[in-house]
Amino acid sequence: MLTEAQRDEVVKEYAPMLAKTFVAKVAHNRCVDYVIKASNQTDNVELSNGMLISQNSDSHEKSRDLMSAINRLSLSLRQVITMQLEGFTYSEIASVLGTSEAAVTKRAGRARALLEQLLGSNNNG
Repeated sequence: MLTEAQRDEVVKEYAPMLAKTFVAKVAHNRCVDYVIKASNQTDNVELSNGMLISQNSDSHEKSRDLMSAINRLSLSLRQVITMQLEGFTYSEIASVLGTSEAAVTKRAGRARALLEQLLGSNNNG
């Protein structure tokens, strides 16, 4: 059993991390719901992300290609790569998704390899 002082110290230490992962989990679940609903309505789901969109047409086209390639990934790979692009660590991603860091590492590698293939075929074809 922890004393009240020990419990308070643990809460103080871990509360910011737990809050961040809780908010990310809620946001993640909302995004998954959105993607599922949107994909049921149309084959093309275009996620508009202010971070990626630029006034430069070449940059805009590359951003659109990247988003299109990400949307072609399976949901489990798309979750990991999207959270990685948002700056989450493997540990944080694992916590949000309820899986192990090893699984996140494996999914991230698979996602990057598939994105390289998809983006390479867009540039070559």
